[in-house]
Amino acid sequence: MEDVSKFLVGRTEEYANAAERPTGTVSVPSGRLRIIDPFFEARYGCVLWVPPGQHRAFITYIHIDDDLGWCPAYLSFRFTEAQPATVAFADFLIAPPISMVTGAVSGSDNAMIAVYDADAKIDPKALVQALFVDLDTLTRTPIGATNVITDSGAHVVACRTGRDGAFPILATRTAEGDLTAIHIDFYWVDFDPGDDIY
Repeated sequence: MEDVSKFLVGRTEEYANAAERPTGTVSVPSGRLRIIDPFFEARYGCVLWVPPGQHRAFITYIHIDDDLGWCPAYLSFRFTEAQPATVAFADFLIAPPISMVTGAVSGSDNAMIAVYDADAKIDPKALVQALFVDLDTLTRTPIGATNVITDSGAHVVACRTGRDGAFPILATRTAEGDLTAIHIDFYWVDFDPGDDIY
């Protein structure tokens, strides 16, 4: 567990090469949030317990260099406006069904992550088609990110990750231990929250 003062999210105004942009909301009536490469079968994704409701999503971007440009460092979902005090791996939020990967991790072979209610009825092919249409044409969300509502009414937030790989999921909490947000780490920033203390 690490002090949140060393965490980039929520502190982008302190850096010339960082920025935060909203990217819609995700509705989670079941209280179980699925984080997955939209091309993958559900069993490869990660499911976390989160507060039921509709939650704001935002991306923290960082400018790497002139060649790579702006890359998404974190995709975050905020559950409360309370002030976070610590950040740690989100393993304590893992919900059934347990994925094939140990820990709060979600991977991608297609440089894309989608997030939606774990109980939502999702047609994977239709979802991928809708996401690519939005990602290629819309300007209402940040570059490389989108939010769509499926035919079944599910709210989906998705973004390009800029790379393939396994992405750890972090959680911020108040000094009293209450969950404030989760953050999918796309590994563009060198940050290690260390071991958690429950």
